[in-house]
Amino acid sequence: MASWLGYLGGRLIPTSQVEKPSIPSPDCVTASCPSGPHSDNPEVIQLPRLYTIFPADGLKGDTTVDIIAVHGIETISPKTWTAYEQDRDPKGRSFYWLKDDNMLPSVVKGARIWAFDYNSNYSHDAQTVKVDGLATALLTFMKDRRDDFKSRKTIFIGSCFGGVVVAEALLTAFRDAELKEAVFDQTAGIIFLGSPLRGTKTASFAGWKNFVFGILGSTESSCTLLDDLKENSSRLENLMAEFGKLTVRSRTQAGIEIRCFYETRKTQVLNAISHNSPFKPKEILVVDKVSACLDCHEHIPLDVRHAMMNKYRGPEDPNFKLVSGRIKDVMDKIRADQSLTGDEKKCMQALSFPYQDQKDVNPKRVEGTCEWFLQHKKFLAWCQDTTKNLLWVTAGPGCGKSVLSKALVDEGLLYARNPDTKTTSICYFFFKDDAERGSGLNALRSLLHQLFRQKPWLIKYAVPDYEVNGPRLPFTTLWDILIRAGSDSNAGPIVCLLDALDECESSNRKSLIKYISSFHRDSNTSTSKLKFIVTSRPYHEVKTDFEVDDLPSIHLEGNEVSENIGREVDLVISSEISRIGNARRLEENIQASLIQHLKKHNNRTYLWVYLMLQEVTRSLESTERKLTRLLKTIPRSVDEAYEKILKRATDPIQARRVLHLVLAATRPLTLREMNISLEILDMKESGEKCTSDSDLELDDEEAFRKKIENFCGLFVSIVDRKIYLIHQTAKEFLTSNSGIPNSQSPWCWKNTFPHEVSHLEALKACMQYIQLEFGDEQFEFTEEGEMISPSIFSYASINWTFHFQQAGRYADKELGNDALQLCDTTSQRFSLWFREFQKEHLFFPLANINDLIIVCYFGLTTAVQILLERKSNVDIDSRDIGHGQTSLFWAAENGHEAVAKLLLQKGADVDAKDVDGGTPLRRAAVYGHKAVAKLLLQKGADVDAKDSEYGPTPLCFAAGHGQEAVAKLLLEKDADVDANNSEYGPTPLCCAAAQGEEAIAKLLLEKGADVDAKDEDGRTPLSRAAAQGHEAVAKLLLQKGADVDAKDKSSRAPLSWAAQHGHEAVAKLLLRKGADAWAMDGVARSPLMWALEKRHEAVVDLLLRRGGLVAEAL
Repeated sequence: MASWLGYLGGRLIPTSQVEKPSIPSPDCVTASCPSGPHSDNPEVIQLPRLYTIFPADGLKGDTTVDIIAVHGIETISPKTWTAYEQDRDPKGRSFYWLKDDNMLPSVVKGARIWAFDYNSNYSHDAQTVKVDGLATALLTFMKDRRDDFKSRKTIFIGSCFGGVVVAEALLTAFRDAELKEAVFDQTAGIIFLGSPLRGTKTASFAGWKNFVFGILGSTESSCTLLDDLKENSSRLENLMAEFGKLTVRSRTQAGIEIRCFYETRKTQVLNAISHNSPFKPKEILVVDKVSACLDCHEHIPLDVRHAMMNKYRGPEDPNFKLVSGRIKDVMDKIRADQSLTGDEKKCMQALSFPYQDQKDVNPKRVEGTCEWFLQHKKFLAWCQDTTKNLLWVTAGPGCGKSVLSKALVDEGLLYARNPDTKTTSICYFFFKDDAERGSGLNALRSLLHQLFRQKPWLIKYAVPDYEVNGPRLPFTTLWDILIRAGSDSNAGPIVCLLDALDECESSNRKSLIKYISSFHRDSNTSTSKLKFIVTSRPYHEVKTDFEVDDLPSIHLEGNEVSENIGREVDLVISSEISRIGNARRLEENIQASLIQHLKKHNNRTYLWVYLMLQEVTRSLESTERKLTRLLKTIPRSVDEAYEKILKRATDPIQARRVLHLVLAATRPLTLREMNISLEILDMKESGEKCTSDSDLELDDEEAFRKKIENFCGLFVSIVDRKIYLIHQTAKEFLTSNSGIPNSQSPWCWKNTFPHEVSHLEALKACMQYIQLEFGDEQFEFTEEGEMISPSIFSYASINWTFHFQQAGRYADKELGNDALQLCDTTSQRFSLWFREFQKEHLFFPLANINDLIIVCYFGLTTAVQILLERKSNVDIDSRDIGHGQTSLFWAAENGHEAVAKLLLQKGADVDAKDVDGGTPLRRAAVYGHKAVAKLLLQKGADVDAKDSEYGPTPLCFAAGHGQEAVAKLLLEKDADVDANNSEYGPTPLCCAAAQGEEAIAKLLLEKGADVDAKDEDGRTPLSRAAAQGHEAVAKLLLQKGADVDAKDKSSRAPLSWAAQHGHEAVAKLLLRKGADAWAMDGVARSPLMWALEKRHEAVVDLLLRRGGLVAEAL
């Protein structure tokens, strides 16, 4: 197709120069093909064929990956992959990027590069072959040529129509057991280069095709291939629908990495046939983004017209770097995966999260911007000094923090000045204010996933915890894994960037800041090369949470920085107006006027400029007088701009509904999910019957996209078919802090979206969808029989209970009754949605629960109330079989105070014990639900309840899990501060010390806790703190008089434990306090011997420097 578009977009090639291969049979085509990019000596080849391009010796050599390139229509290798220094000048220097040593082969060392050639002609000497025939030929060649290399992974490069051939081939392979093993299971990645996965307008230019055929004098033309590329081709639509499902599945099972590249420059068609073309010139995107890209996979723009999507002018060509970089990413993943064991791969999967999507939704910086930060002395010092492990960057809303963060990651600016550039690992997470993207757990998972992708050997620090905890690793465990991996002597420098930390969920944010602060305080004694850079708004609570006296920070404030930002904003204005002006052919005086008007506004931010530029672009079709009027009425603030945008909504009622759903959603909704949600809500409101999925009348995707744009204008952005608010300030503009809208008028927007009302809209959409009747055709199933649900069903199943909770008082009795129907544990509908929920959450087995337990677990207060009122004989203390826990347990664990109150009013046993002897108070203590704990204590709960005669009390659990507020409450209620002060179990202080909970340890000591109380192993709090490397807690305990040489049952002192685990800072502290460096344990081992065995060089060196230990070491 690239060559075909050479006709469309370039000069006409005379018929005499067109190669016309003869066609002896449909299966094998003999043709003349130049042996080089511009060779005069053609060689005879047979088509189709699969042959090696690199290395020259073909099958020889130790290669780990096969890369197979499939060309498009009306072309052949090598010319389809060859660019010329001067466009369309084959006599000049050429670049064959698949073969030239300094291009792709240098990027993907150890790979074997193939080309699949076939007769792709349609304008002359064409076959009547379809996509499935070409796909079958490709599979046959792969099977025949690669039988000896079944373990070698494959990356496909599909150029234009070649991408459709690849998709068809993989679908065919997936359906065939033998081919699935030989081809599909070995496929690791697909690179689509402008592939018309949803068709192209150019395939429908029948008049154009006939004209070309006539000029070429073709006697054998065929539109068969082009018919499959038409925009409304039912065959292509079915193919991509099935392939789309398969690729979504591949993200979680087969692990196929897919990258979709799309063109951003238009191609001029029709007039290029000749200077006297009878057709009117037209510029189009031959394959637009919608057609070129698949849902759930990365979309990358190339700044070229279609014909150059697969041609690059040398190794420095920016487009080559983008494409080869993505191929290398897939190669790196293959190599990482090949080095992992089965358990390690499962662990990696448990850590996966679409963190790249969150980064890429932010725009690229304009060249010359962000210099205020990049040249800042604190940033330069942070980059170059390995002892500086924390930098906090703050700026107000709309100042470009996330654009800066994206540039730091994508442009390698975090290590550009670092001598360890080649070994530095960059890991990042971009927070957003919703349930999934605002999760600290997801942030830590993402950081670890990126680290292990870059340095696979470090996953050894995660696997043991994964084997114990399964896929849902706790927050503290994930942090400990990161610290241990970062402290590995071979880890090299690791930079973790956390963008918009202020948008992280509150409790998660506090935990993250606490751990980062502790890590920073210990930096002087740590050998770790782990570093953190954090961006946020300059909120006081964020700074307070850090608890660092001299927090290294860069604040965007003050005249000097503001002037620098102002200059950079002006750069953006000039650059963007120039770009828009060139694209729209604006006169220079108009461009100058636009720049002047935008620059003269005070307090301009990046966000304000972005909104104004969008406004200008929208109005460029207006007359010059109207444009001048626009400039005079430019909004002075972002809020004014938001109000102006929304006042243009073509349907304010529907716009409100869309915005309510966007605000409430726990993740960005896709266009299809929003389309279904609006249709369901509209039908419900109008009283139309809607009992099954087939009753929904949905717009096609492009029409619905335009509808959303008409509803909300610039207030939302649609990226990769997902709907986002344009900025965090947009959410703040809409939402009402009081919960009461400032105005009921549909034309007033600011602060008119109460949180509860937004969740009510989402709740109704979710519940209505789950209540529809579904046929088997709505669901896919894996080979193991696992159900794969449509994304909207999955979202509704996982999130409807959350929206119910958040809807608060708006979740009335009618919705409560609907909820009870969905929570009928004997129904098929319950089985469907609950199974989907279980995929995302660890939960007890389906067979062990009843309706009351379910509604109490999810905190569906209205439903609980109805159930308790409706059934007078309900067993309020019924237990699930697996855990032996009552409904009150689950309400306490999840912090549902109102539900707990209802249960207690009905006589629920406040001290009921589960199979482990635990009580509801213990569950509230573990998860830090102070209000529920207070309620239980008011109702007479035993403050010192133990799970056995000598088991830990609720205070022990609160202390060990860092729940300071609950610990304080329990102590106020006279909890035993030294519970289990015996050989049978740990005291609360031991639990706090083991987990590094300094604040709680201090609280317990103030209440008189025994500083040297021993646990069942005879270990003191100091021993536990030393083993875990908690220097601050160890220092506190020593200040309170802890015995520095207290021996446990193995005759080991705290120094012995610190040495074994390599905690240099703690070992140094203990030695300063007089610890016996010579002390032998029960097996005649000294601290030095433990450090030597575990190869902790820093601790060994410390102990040797204490003197007199060299002889012992020998």
